[in-house]
Formats: sequence, C-alpha cells, structure tokens
Amino acid sequence: MACAQSALAVVLYHAGVGGFAGGYVGVDAFFVLSGYFMATMILRDLSQGTFSIVDFYVRRMRRILPALFVMVAAISALSFWLFMPEELTYYARSARATALFYSNIQFERESGYFDLAAKTKPLLHTWSLSVEEQFYLILPLGLTLLFRIRKGLILPALVLALTASLVWSQLEVQVDQTKAFYLLPFRFWELILGSLIAVYKPALNPAVAEVMPCLGIAGLLFSAMAYSETTAFPGLTALVPCLSAAAIVAFGHQSKMAKALLGNAPMAFIGGISYSIYLWHWPIIIFLPYFYEPASTGTAVGLVIVLSLLFGLVSWRFVELPFRFGSLAVKKPKYAFVILTAVVAFFVSVNAFIISKDGLPQRLKGEASRLYTAKHDGSRFLEPGCFADPDGRGLLAVDVQGGKICRMGAPTARPEFILWGDSHAAAIAPGLDIAASRAGISGVFVGSAGCPPFASGGLIRPDRVGRCDGFNKAVQAFVKESGIGHVLLAAYWRKYLPKSDLPNQSVQSEPPATSASNESAEPVKARLLDHIRELQAIGAEVSLIMDVPEMGYAVPEHLARLSMLGKTPQLEIPRGSVDARQAVARRLLDEVAKELDVNVIDPLPSLCDDHSCNATAGGIVRYKDGDHLSASGAESISFVFDTVLAGMRDRIAAH
Repeated sequence: MACAQSALAVVLYHAGVGGFAGGYVGVDAFFVLSGYFMATMILRDLSQGTFSIVDFYVRRMRRILPALFVMVAAISALSFWLFMPEELTYYARSARATALFYSNIQFERESGYFDLAAKTKPLLHTWSLSVEEQFYLILPLGLTLLFRIRKGLILPALVLALTASLVWSQLEVQVDQTKAFYLLPFRFWELILGSLIAVYKPALNPAVAEVMPCLGIAGLLFSAMAYSETTAFPGLTALVPCLSAAAIVAFGHQSKMAKALLGNAPMAFIGGISYSIYLWHWPIIIFLPYFYEPASTGTAVGLVIVLSLLFGLVSWRFVELPFRFGSLAVKKPKYAFVILTAVVAFFVSVNAFIISKDGLPQRLKGEASRLYTAKHDGSRFLEPGCFADPDGRGLLAVDVQGGKICRMGAPTARPEFILWGDSHAAAIAPGLDIAASRAGISGVFVGSAGCPPFASGGLIRPDRVGRCDGFNKAVQAFVKESGIGHVLLAAYWRKYLPKSDLPNQSVQSEPPATSASNESAEPVKARLLDHIRELQAIGAEVSLIMDVPEMGYAVPEHLARLSMLGKTPQLEIPRGSVDARQAVARRLLDEVAKELDVNVIDPLPSLCDDHSCNATAGGIVRYKDGDHLSASGAESISFVFDTVLAGMRDRIAAH
C-alpha cells in the first residue's frame, strides 16, 4: 500500500521538487516493504512445507532482473554514445557492479570529493537493489534454519539482528556517513523491521488500528519534507520513515482512511508500476538535458514526472508482466539460471573491456580530444602532499604542525603568506603561485577538501566536522608559530551557507539561479568574523578571495561532447544567474571585509563580462569540472593577485 507514496517521494526528491529535500526516505520505506513481503512469502511456504530456496530465487529473478537488465541495456547504449572516456569508464564499472549485485559497494567506493558528479551516474539508483539482493542471500537461509531448529527463535533472532544493525548504523553515521548510507550491514535493520511485521503484528483495537497507518502516512510525508542532505542519515534518524512504513504495512488493511488515501485507483496503479518507475526515473533525469533544454525548472520537473510514469508503464506492461506471468516467464530453475549466467557474463565482459580500454578515448577526434584533456589539467596543489581529501588522506594536521606543507611563489627562505582553504583554494592556487613568483615573494598552501577555513560544525556533514576543525586548528597554530604575516582565505563560500542550492542537484544541468537566504548567512558571517579577529590578534593581515562562477556543467566533457556532435564547443553562463546564485555569499564577504578592514580579491570580473561568464578564453579551457578552475584557467588570471602582492612586497621592504 505504501509503494506509491515511496516511489513518488523518491521521484520528487531526485527531480528537485521544492519541499521534498528528504524524499530519499522513500527508499527506506521500500526496504521495509521488501523485508515484509519476502518474510511473509518464505514463512508461508515453510509453514506449508512447500518452501524451496531454488524456487524462491527463480521468483525473485523473474520479478527483478528482466526490467533491470532491459533498463541497463538501454542506458548502456546511450552512455556509449554520449559519455566521455572517464564518464564511460565509471559507467562501465557501475554496470558491471549492477550485473553482479554489488553496485552499492561500488558507489560507496566512488564517493570521493572529486568523484564524478552524481548526475553523470545513470545507474546510481541501483545501489538500493543491490542492498536488497544481498539481503535475499541471507533472509531465506536464516529463516529456514531457525524454522527447522525452533520456530520460537525467529522473533527474538530478528529483534536481536535489528537492534545490532541499528546501533551499528547510528555509530557509523558519526564516522562515515557514506558507508552507512550504502552498505547492507547499516541498512539491514530496515529490511528486518519489515520481516518482523510478517512474524508478529500486535492486536490493536479498531480505533487505534484506524489511526496507526494514517500516522505512518504523515510520518513519511514529514520526513520527506523535513529531512535534507545535511541530515545525519540513516541511523536513528531513519526510524521515523521506517516505523511510518511499518505502521502502514502492519495496519493499512484495517484503516478505511489509509485505504482511501493509498488504496484508491490512481495510487494503486502507481504502486503497481512503482518498481519500473523507480528503475527509469533516474536515467531520465540524467539524460533529459542531453536532448531537451526545458524553458524552466518547473517544465523540467513536470517532464521528469510524466516520462517516469510513461516509461514505468511501458516497462511494466511489456517487460515485467510478460517475464513474470506471460509467455516469457522462465519457470524451470535450470533454464532460469543458465539465462541469468549468460546475461550477467555478457554485461560483465563488455564492461570489463570498456574499463580495460579506459573508456575508449579513441572515440574522441581532433578538437574534442583536446578539449577533454582539460579534465586532467590539475596542479600539484591538489596532490596529497599539499591537500587533504574528504577522508583525511593526504595532507594531515600533524604535517601542518610540523611545517611539512607546500611551498609556492619565489623559492626564498621565509614564507610571507599562506593560502588556506578548500578545493576551490587549491584550484586557484596556480594563479597565486605564478603571481607570487613574479613578485619575488614566497608563500605556502594548505587545503582540505570540503572544509571551510573556519569552524565547520552544522555547516558540513557531521562525520567530517572533527576532521575539518582539527585541520583548521593545526593551520591556525602554524600561522601563529611561523610568524607568517599575511593569510589569504579562499573557499567555495556558497557551499557552506545553509539551504544554498548547489550545481548538479536539480533536473537542469545549469545550477538554479537562486542563493541562500540572508538569515542563513548570519551564523557563517559570525564564525568568519571571529576567525579573522583571531588571525589579526596574532599579527596577521587577512585577504578574502571571492569565489569563481559555477558553470554547472562538467566543462571539458560538455565542450568535447558538443564538438563530437558537430556543434560549437562553447559554454557561457548568464552573468545575471551567476550574480543571483552568489549574491548572499558575496555580500557576506563584503560586509566582513568592511567591518574588519581586510582586502578582497575578486576573480569573477576576470572570468565574466557584463553579460556572461565564459568557460573558455583564448583557446584555454578555464575549468576542469563544473566549479573548479583548471590549472591553465587559474594561471590565466594570475594578475588578480598582483595588487595584494605588491602591497605585501612594500611592507616587506619597509621592514
């Protein structure tokens, strides 16, 4: 009964519909439903003495695999045509992992800060199917064993497994939220919760049974609207949507109101095709911008919803039904397993070949190949000796404390300045490096991915706060002990403003022309003011580096793709939309600069004119992705640092 609500929540979330920032909880509801249906089926057959684990897997294969493999085949053809080499390599890895049912593990491994954006991964949503498939390897064996030993052990064993997994999930969320999100041990309890309902449903009086599923519907709606990507999830936070789904599953059939809300004809229809809707909605979101640029976000969202329903209906009618119940249904186990083996072997071998050939770069010719190489136009400032990745690998706090950090500028004995920030600071560092060498001034660079150069609590994922703040304290101590006279702070400022819309999170490729609210910026402003005052108190002068425009597209890939399709390889973003997106962040920095009398360095006018911001100039591809400058792009605007370096040189001479 909750299938339709769950599917719609996920589609609305992925489509970027306002108010559904927590729509990902629809997957958690699916987990509860899946655990319930599987346990019900297994326990029924065990009680009747008809359970066969082979028949169980054949039924699961007919239910899940035909529609999945048809979708993967179609998406593979599109990806081969449209994806650039690195994108195609990533895709091939995910397609192989999907065929072997470990895509959740693959995507967890690929969760690094500089990994390809989610919107270039059309099989990303299959992680949840892999979690379920892995669960199916455990549940029938476990229930069969417990049933044969003593049926009374099933309930306490499930309770124990649920409790252990939930506690482990909550602990892991605080350490590595990505791992907790993707991997089965931390999701196991959600599926077990559904299985528990199949084993034990408490008897409730009719009035309570009428209300419980209604509370469940409200709980799912609440979590879909109240949660967001900053919510510590899953862990204990996932109890709300999971218990809500459990209430619907356990008592929905006893509630007239729940039947009216979720059992009506439209919702029943959506629930019936919900699996195919789920399979197709994410690829539609990925590939729609390649073929059609909607006039507005609303149009794009509407198209995604309509196409998801349409493709879901077609898949259900012409793939799901024939393979489950029609002429294409393979009922004999030996034939089913032979066909499965052949299909899996085909997908694995084809994708292994693509991976071994690095995404077949020979598909790119001439100008397309040249444009694509900007993808790899990074600098040493993004290497481990200069920079820390999101998991703390690379530059460590202890390295900073020991002075084992990257030098930049002139090779003089004493560094006069430090560039401090996140990956956007590392991306612009080549420009400062050249400018400082030209000015004859030495400096150092320290950077940590996803970490603002000030206190980060409440602004980033909870499991990364300790790492970021520990790193920042080490840098602060280094500045104090080394006597460096000038600190330049650079960051993806808008990223740390609560409720700020970032690129690659909407249906459209270009980031929406919206910004965070002024109210949400006040806590960030207060922290930045405190941080700069601390630096000034130890005698350091401070400069703030404004951010570069976000292109919203993976620039090298986008330009190369245009060239391959015979179109002009050009990418310009309207200046008005850039100004709108960055308005609050830029205003915040301006106000801080005026209040504390610090310098502001603004690279934006060097990358934009009054009408647009261009991803290329003079044959140079300025960006290596959607918002990080390439090394060549940063070097091309090195002159933006000349004024502050000239002032620094004058002060050095005066001393």
